[in-house]
Amino acid sequence: MSNIYKKIIINYINKTLSPNIIKEYASNNNFNISDSESIILYNFIKNNYLDIINGNENKVLELKNMLRYDLYEEIIKLYKQYKSRYFK
Repeated sequence: MSNIYKKIIINYINKTLSPNIIKEYASNNNFNISDSESIILYNFIKNNYLDIINGNENKVLELKNMLRYDLYEEIIKLYKQYKSRYFK
């Protein structure tokens, strides 16, 4: 991943990301999440984003025990989609 993408992602996560933004994103992508799930995802991202953008895929797998199965599968699908686009 280029350093510019990393800087943009880090800046966005630190200054803009919120549980409400996660819920809006999910809704815009045709899946619904509860308030508690958006908080789980928010906390997970805030605590693990550096590992994830640096290629530690095992971190993403930790979500399996935190979320319902269909939401976890959707997150993995999105992760793979964005990974192929930005994390080359």
